Amino acid sequence: MASSSPVIRERMPPRTSTSTSRKKRIHKVPSTTWREKLTARRDSVKEDLENVLSHKRNKLGGKATLVKMSRTRDKVISEIFASEKTYQEQLLIIIEQFMIPLQQLGLLPDPDHKMIFENVKSIQAVNQELSTHMQEKGIPQAFIQLAPFFKVYCTYANNFEKSMQTLQDWERKRADFGQFLRQQESKAETCNLNLDSLLITPIQRVPRYRLLLQELLDNTPEDHDDYEQLKEAVTTINKVTAGINDYIREHENFQKMLKIQNILTGANAPRILTPGRRFLKEGLLMKVSNKGNGSNERMFFLFNDMLVYAKPNLLDHNHTARTYACRRIICLDRCEVQLVLGEKKVEGAGALFKLVFDGDYLLLYSNDNNVALSWVDALQEAISQLKENSVARRRTSNSATRRSGGSRVSRRNILRSSFTLRNKRQYPEDEIVNCKSNQQDAQRQLVSNENTHVTSQDRYPWMYSSSEKIS
Repeated sequence: MASSSPVIRERMPPRTSTSTSRKKRIHKVPSTTWREKLTARRDSVKEDLENVLSHKRNKLGGKATLVKMSRTRDKVISEIFASEKTYQEQLLIIIEQFMIPLQQLGLLPDPDHKMIFENVKSIQAVNQELSTHMQEKGIPQAFIQLAPFFKVYCTYANNFEKSMQTLQDWERKRADFGQFLRQQESKAETCNLNLDSLLITPIQRVPRYRLLLQELLDNTPEDHDDYEQLKEAVTTINKVTAGINDYIREHENFQKMLKIQNILTGANAPRILTPGRRFLKEGLLMKVSNKGNGSNERMFFLFNDMLVYAKPNLLDHNHTARTYACRRIICLDRCEVQLVLGEKKVEGAGALFKLVFDGDYLLLYSNDNNVALSWVDALQEAISQLKENSVARRRTSNSATRRSGGSRVSRRNILRSSFTLRNKRQYPEDEIVNCKSNQQDAQRQLVSNENTHVTSQDRYPWMYSSSEKIS
């Protein structure tokens, strides 16, 4: 009987528990519950839906913006053509109702007639061409091609102040001229427009072109065929407008000073309209009395060289414009402003400041802190600018003296020789003798003025006629 061989059993590695391994894996990577999966899926769908809606909104919004721009663009184009037609009619009224009849009646000398209506026909011709070009070639191309001819507007604006002054002078000189203006202005053909308002329309027209073209450019897409040409037209018209805006501001300032001159009464009232003078500010301030026992409300008018204060005329029955009795004129070149109270703004509190001049002073205040401080700033700026201008003039005068050699005799000799030569060519001998005599008197006066310090009070005595202290 065969012996059985021993069974060799291999030692197997110990079996690892499956449940233990799974627990370890679960511990390392937590599983996602069905609720978390559902929430993540819902958030994903919501985000996709929002993206789709946002894209549609942007697409619809872009279309709405383009539609709005197109409508605004059409309105601006219509306004350009309509306002141009009205402007052409106003120019025609100036020519047919005023310019030609005045020339035929001979109410004005030819130089003054030309001064008032200079360049009106040239402007009409330019704008007729502009209207034709806009209809045939489009708005951008019309302004680009005719921009060089818009220089006539600058010439017109430069002459406008003299034109208005000449017109006002002749209204005062000749009653029949004023009667003619009123008769023409009352006609139906003039649409109840007076000549003053008609003559200023060319100056107002070019800035209007700039605003309309800029609005047209703002409502034109960049991929539009006219965009680049419109951009060039706006740049071109801006150059023309820059100079005219200055003249418009000067005219408005002139009209304001004319109005102030008309409402100031009394023997102490100054002559407001003076070359180089500009209006800066007006308003009511409380003036403390000289005795310090009370205050009165006064109207103040600030110019670049003087300050005027006045009191209302209580017995004035003029309902169109209130008038003021001038109380005092203060030259700014001898003024100093000092803030007394109100540097720190306190709610419900005003400010008090002191104006010192010629050994005297005014105490002024306002219950509104901002109003008082604005007056302090305006006065200080005006005084500072006046002093800077005075220094600049002295430097220019000294520079001119050095260039001419600094000799008074040489300047007089040059003046005498040029004066004699000029008058020999133009005047008879007996008139030359009189001119020489007048020239010698002028030279003696020049020497007298150079040896004597002439103050502004000597030069402008009318400004100091109210130097007596009137509260």
